[in-house]
Amino acid sequence: MCECEPGDLEGIKHCTTKVRSPWTNGFVERMNRTLLDECFRVDGRKTWYLEPAEIQRDLDRYLLRHNFKRSHQGYRVRGRTPAQALLDGIANAGARALNSAPIALPAEAALAA
Repeated sequence: MCECEPGDLEGIKHCTTKVRSPWTNGFVERMNRTLLDECFRVDGRKTWYLEPAEIQRDLDRYLLRHNFKRSHQGYRVRGRTPAQALLDGIANAGARALNSAPIALPAEAALAA
């Protein structure tokens, strides 16, 4: 089960789950598998990592593509990138609660890696 503790950020609770428990943290387990299959098993064949910074460089490059450039087909994102889904959710919540303007995605130039 989930052990919850009060969080410091605007009423967000921090919850921990048992390790390797896809029935309680399926999204995290799936992301870990995706990182392994699409990033480290591919880049690890081409690169012999000597320093953690080299692994971090490839992880950052992959996450940039994964979150900002590659559309996803899950029922929560429906063909959008995760960044678009997040920003749409923020804009919708902000428009409802604060009647604010939508938030734009970062410029493509900032995303080039």
